[in-house]
Amino acid sequence: MRLLALLYNNKEKVEKVGQNTEITRVYFDTLEEKHSYRDYIGIEDIYESHIQTNKLLKKALTNNKKPFNRVSDAICSLVYIELFFNLWRSMYISKIISNIIEKYKPDRIYISERLPVYFHHIITNRFKGRVDGGRRYRPMRWFVYGCLSALYISIKLLLGKMTRFTSRRGIVSRAPLFIVQFGRTDIDALLPVMRYFRDIGYDYNVISTSEKAIERLDEEGFRTLYKDFLHSSYDILFTLLTYISVWFRFIPYIRKNFKRAGIEHTLTKYLIYNKSIKPGSIFQLILTLKTYERIFRRNKPSVVVVADDLHSNGRSACIIARRCGVPSFCLQNGPISVDDFGFRPIFADRFIAWGEETRRWLISHGEDESRVIVCGSPRYDALKQIIDSSQEGGEKCILYANSMFEDREVSERLEGIIQLSKRIKHRLIIAPHPSMPPEYFIHKVMNKGVEYQVLKGGLMNAIRKAVVVIIGNSGAGIEAIISGKDLIVYNPGRIDSFIPYSRYGAAVEVYDTTDLVKATEEILNGNIKLEEGRARFIDDYLMGLEGRSVERIVRIIEGI
Repeated sequence: MRLLALLYNNKEKVEKVGQNTEITRVYFDTLEEKHSYRDYIGIEDIYESHIQTNKLLKKALTNNKKPFNRVSDAICSLVYIELFFNLWRSMYISKIISNIIEKYKPDRIYISERLPVYFHHIITNRFKGRVDGGRRYRPMRWFVYGCLSALYISIKLLLGKMTRFTSRRGIVSRAPLFIVQFGRTDIDALLPVMRYFRDIGYDYNVISTSEKAIERLDEEGFRTLYKDFLHSSYDILFTLLTYISVWFRFIPYIRKNFKRAGIEHTLTKYLIYNKSIKPGSIFQLILTLKTYERIFRRNKPSVVVVADDLHSNGRSACIIARRCGVPSFCLQNGPISVDDFGFRPIFADRFIAWGEETRRWLISHGEDESRVIVCGSPRYDALKQIIDSSQEGGEKCILYANSMFEDREVSERLEGIIQLSKRIKHRLIIAPHPSMPPEYFIHKVMNKGVEYQVLKGGLMNAIRKAVVVIIGNSGAGIEAIISGKDLIVYNPGRIDSFIPYSRYGAAVEVYDTTDLVKATEEILNGNIKLEEGRARFIDDYLMGLEGRSVERIVRIIEGI
C-alpha cells in the first residue's frame, strides 16, 4: 500500500502504519530542506495563484466600494483583505497537493493535525481514497469559542477602563485627525505632515492603533491617544450584544459576494474558519468600527488622514468617516506598485498619488479622476533631505532586500546571491522583509562560505553602505534610487516587476545567476550607467522629490 503523509516537520510520526506500507513524507515547515513541499511547485505557480487571487478579491472589493448603510456590511468588506493571504496560500497548496497525488498515486493519505483546516477540505475534493488525520471544520465548537473570546475581550477591556488612568488629552473637535498604524512606511508617510501641523501650532489629533507606534510617536514629541483608550463602556457592551447577530449575517454575506466574484463557494467556508479571521478579530473589528463612528459623530474632525487604506484600521476609518459625513484622506495605497498584482480599490475620499505614473494607472483601473491628486511623497521627500545631508560612502558589500514571497522563491534567489558574493568577494548584507524572521535567512546562509550580516532594522543605513543593491519585487528599490545606488532587479521567475524600475532605466533586470554576476561586475567596472534612468524615475514616479509634497497636502486639507 502506498501512503502519502503530509506532515508539519520531520519530528512528527505517522500513526497506525500497517505492514508492507510504502510511505512518502512531505513536510510543510518552512525550515525543512529535504522532502519539502517546495519541491512540488515553482515560482511561476505561486505568482499565478497570487495574480488569480488578487483579481478575484479586486472584483469582490469593487462590489463593496459604495457607502455602507450597515456596520455588518462594512465588516464584510473589511475582512476581504484579511482573507487574501489564506486564499492565495490555499490556491497554491491545492496545486501542490494535486501535483503530489499525480506523481505518487497514493492509496491513502495521512494529514498532520498541525496543518490548517483547509488541507482536509482540499484533499477530500481531489482524492477518492482513504484520508486519515487532519483538522476538520467543526462550526459549533468554533462558534462557542468565538463567543467566549468575545466575552473575555469585553471583560478585559471593561476592567482596564476601571483601573487605567491616563494624562493624555481628549480629542479636539473639528480638527484634523491622524490615524497611525504600526509600520515603518505608515509612520514615515504621516510624520512630515504631522510635524507641519505641530510646528505652526495648528490643532490636531493623533490616534494610534498600536502601542509600539505610540512609543515611536512619543519619541517625536507627539500627543497620542491609544485606540483602546477610546472605547467607551457603551461601545464594548454594544459590540458584545451585536456580535452574534452580526456573525450570523457575516458568513452568508461573504459567501454570496465571493461566489459573485468567482471564488470557489465551498472553499470560502473553510477559509473563513482560519486563524487570521478568528472570532476575536471580528469582535475587535466591530468594536473599532463602533468607536470610530462615535468619535466621528461626536467630535466631527475636519478630516481623517490615514497613511494607507489597505490595512483594516485605515480602511475602516475611511468607510465610517464617509458614513458620518467626514472627509478622508489617504497618503498611499498599501502596496506602492502599479500593476494588477498590487491594486486595491481606494476607500478614502481623496488619494495622494506620488507621481503622474501612479495617477494614470489608478484612473485606467476605474478610479474617479477627481479623487486622485498628485502631490508627491512626504515620506520620500523627507528621506531625500536626510540622504542629501549624509556623507556616508559605500563599502565593499552588496545588499539584498527580499520581497514578500514564499520561501521557494526566496531560496532560489538567495542561492544566486550567495554565489555572487563568493565570486566578487564582497560582504553580503541581507534585509529580510518584515513578514519574514531574520533567523530564516541566517539558517539559509550560515556555513555557505560567505561573510554575511542579516539585518533586524536599519535598512537605510545598509543601503548607504552598499555599492550595489539587489532586490526582488521590493519597494526598497525606491530608497536605493534616491540614495543614488546602482540597482539590480533579480527576477529568476521572470515575473513582471511591481514597480517599473527597469522600464525607466533606473535598474538592470536579470533572470539567472550568470546574468546577475555579469551585471554586477559591469556595474562595479563602470560599464553600466544608471544615473539618467534614476533621474527619469524620480521625475515621473516621485514628482521630482522637490520637497513640496507636505505643503500641497496641507493646502488641500485646509481647503476641505
